[in-house]
Amino acid sequence: MNNKRVLMITGTTDLGKGLLPGWPSAEDSYMEEVFNLTLPSKQRYCKKHGYDLLSLRSFGTDKKNRYRHDDIGALRVVRTIEMSEYYDAVMWIDADSIITNDNMSINDFPLNDNFCFYASWDWFGKNSMSTGNFIVTPNQYSNYFETLFHNIRHNFSNEQETINFMYKNDTQSRNTIKILDHNFLGSVSPKEICKEAWIDRPAPTHPWTKDSFLLHLTGLSNKKRIEMINEYYRKYL
Repeated sequence: MNNKRVLMITGTTDLGKGLLPGWPSAEDSYMEEVFNLTLPSKQRYCKKHGYDLLSLRSFGTDKKNRYRHDDIGALRVVRTIEMSEYYDAVMWIDADSIITNDNMSINDFPLNDNFCFYASWDWFGKNSMSTGNFIVTPNQYSNYFETLFHNIRHNFSNEQETINFMYKNDTQSRNTIKILDHNFLGSVSPKEICKEAWIDRPAPTHPWTKDSFLLHLTGLSNKKRIEMINEYYRKYL
């Protein structure tokens, strides 16, 4: 993808903190505090490679009225697909992800014209993908991916379940979605660093290393994320 236009999108909203299902309790820190810590790593990365950066403090609404304003997972897919009209590749990078290897350009990702959606395996193995971080590259398959996603999204609790279902159960989707190794978009902290935060979870099968593109601080309270960033990953901010 030499000389191609690349956009990175990241963002957060604390809409409904402590009130919406799946959101941290009202006593937890705000995700915006995490976002403010991780944003400089994304700014530095984009500046180094000449990529555009779009930082969202609101995910807006769906003009076609398919999703509620608080369906953040679906809306970030919508926003990324919308922007892919103007770019050769659009990267969605979660607010709780830090770019830790800014030498890895888009050219180092195994992208090709046969796929339009890329994500990495989730932290617990190779059973499903994580959509906390993903890449969209517009091509002849994009419309199929987008249409099917919108048609079945409401059958699932979140966008990650939706896209995993598409990959596992729809032949055409399997030919348009590519799952990358953990070190591209799915690296998480080793269990010994997460400590009590992951007490009920098995250790990540492919934990973060210094060669990973990013570190995704998934499955943690915001307070724990901030503690870990300051104690172990400050050098990457």
